[in-house]
Amino acid sequence: MNKKSLLSAATAAVLLASAARAQTALQQLAAQSGVDAAPLAATQNAARLESSRSTEGSEIPARDVFAGCPALGDSAVIPANAKQAAIFLQTCLNHVYPQSGAYQVQAQAARFGVRACPPGGAASCGAIIEVDGIELSVSGTVPDGDPVLFDLGYSLSRRSGRLLGFPAIVAR
Repeated sequence: MNKKSLLSAATAAVLLASAARAQTALQQLAAQSGVDAAPLAATQNAARLESSRSTEGSEIPARDVFAGCPALGDSAVIPANAKQAAIFLQTCLNHVYPQSGAYQVQAQAARFGVRACPPGGAASCGAIIEVDGIELSVSGTVPDGDPVLFDLGYSLSRRSGRLLGFPAIVAR
């Protein structure tokens, strides 16, 4: 079994376990309130079965969270410093990840180390320099199977690790 198949199987297992817990909770609430939950349970079973079929043979695609962000568009204002850039990016993140969820995604100015040598350069180059950049962080409880960290990493990789001209990292 290759790595992609293993990842897809693990994702499907997580989705199935989450749906099974939801169905159990539904059955418990229905029993306590005296309501017949069989029709809703049947709908959940059908949705769970369809979900498992759609994830078995395919990977969950990564999403570019900054794809529709006006701050990164062609007519975007170029911020003077990392703090201003973080404010622009936070407005985009607030649309993709509302602050009312189980976790929050924040963009903030930060200092961190990056490799001084370009990728693919000399293997012996291990120089690290400290830079002002943007840190994308996720705080709170990320539910099982939520691809927030994967999506943020993918979004940065599409932009060569830079946002609004500043180096950027994802922190947990």
